Amino acid sequence: ENRCNKDLRFQLFAFETMPAMFCCSSDEHIERNIVHPGAVVPVTPVREPEKLVINLYFRHFAWAYSAAFFLTLFVSGVVTFTASPYTPETDKITLFYGMFNPCIWFDHYPAKIFATTGMGIFLMLGCAYSGMVFVWVYVEKRMLRVMWSGAVIGSALLIDFVFVNVFTTNLYPIEEAAFEAAHGGGRRLHGVHFGANNTISLLEEGDLSQADINVIKLHTAFYILWVVGQLVLSLHLFKLAAESMDSWSPARKAWTIGGDLIGWERMKIYT
Repeated sequence: ENRCNKDLRFQLFAFETMPAMFCCSSDEHIERNIVHPGAVVPVTPVREPEKLVINLYFRHFAWAYSAAFFLTLFVSGVVTFTASPYTPETDKITLFYGMFNPCIWFDHYPAKIFATTGMGIFLMLGCAYSGMVFVWVYVEKRMLRVMWSGAVIGSALLIDFVFVNVFTTNLYPIEEAAFEAAHGGGRRLHGVHFGANNTISLLEEGDLSQADINVIKLHTAFYILWVVGQLVLSLHLFKLAAESMDSWSPARKAWTIGGDLIGWERMKIYT
């Protein structure tokens, strides 16, 4: 070993040759690994590690997310006013809160069918967007930042899944039964009656039963939970975006900040 280190020069062609070069027991084996002066040494190219490239289309998903919500709101509203027994005088949400809320377009049958389908698509797009945000944060490999983003985004995803219960808290079970009865195969439940506008409802003279009030509170709780979750998520997204705002144009900054302020104000009103 001393003779090799003193008189000979070695060239490592690959990591696999190291045991053979430094643990050799014969001169013949040593000679095969000797590079003589003036010899041309073949160079093995170093391979770069393979990289995975993922394109994240944030803006596309944001537009699809918004379109799904407003299209669902529009279709459900049309069906509510044209094919459901909705009237302000008998609507439970209007009677309970004393004001109009667009969410009532999601409550009456058969508009509820379109609302459930559309909002399901809306929530899936929101979950996909949140997942893309987490991937974007994860590639930075900053542990605390990844952990905090994972906690916020994970909570928002859980609340999105829970939000579906808004449609399981059925405010108007009699409407569905009445629809079935009108088309045969159904039965008339206890307490069903026709109001002043010939609408089928559990209400009589604008009164709400305790059972109605309990369902309305549960129905509203799922909605408020979702709004609060979206508010926290939007604040987190704004914080992430603010880190790169220095390179934005003044117009882009104004649109982003103005849009967020309007959105937060709307969320506060509806909670």
